[in-house]
Amino acid sequence: MQRSRRVVIGAAGATILILALAGVAVSAVFGNARQTPYGAAAGGPAGYGYGMMGSGGSGMGPGGGYGMMGGTGASIGSRSGSGAAKARGSQALTLVVRSDAEHALRGSDGNWHDAFLPADFTVQARRRVTVTVYNYDDMPHSFTSSALGVDATIPAGSESSPSKTTFAFTAPATTGSYAWWCALPCDSWAMVHDGYMRGHVTVRA
Repeated sequence: MQRSRRVVIGAAGATILILALAGVAVSAVFGNARQTPYGAAAGGPAGYGYGMMGSGGSGMGPGGGYGMMGGTGASIGSRSGSGAAKARGSQALTLVVRSDAEHALRGSDGNWHDAFLPADFTVQARRRVTVTVYNYDDMPHSFTSSALGVDATIPAGSESSPSKTTFAFTAPATTGSYAWWCALPCDSWAMVHDGYMRGHVTVRA
């Protein structure tokens, strides 16, 4: 009888030990699952959200996206096209053309020459640029730039009654320096020297 009791007690103890070990294993599995970032477990960057299926992961993804279905943290900002081109408003500029006789601008050769004042200017990318030109020269000129899509003829004027010409273009999205020139025959020296009858439009972000 005493031996039978020992057998029964021994079997009961083994059963309790097995159940205890099983409980630890289950706890470890589920505990680790709750603490593992799903983005990291799936091979993605950590911080993309925590949680199990449908738990609405608590992490925030890049751009403010919250994790869903396992905390993948898809970015709302990136899906909305935050890098797409946007309207940037407008910009207005005024240029003046004067002749050598009016002492527009002295050249490196020591002589006075025809010139756009200023010949170089800066605009912002993607803006709609409106340019108004007052020509005090008695000769016509042009503001021509194939890169900017501009070929504006500027009629002759006079010192007392300048002509007024307005044209517009949209500044490129790509920043950089864009050349322009006067395509109508005028001061031959000024036509081949930057800052006179030719120049650059600098586009900045």
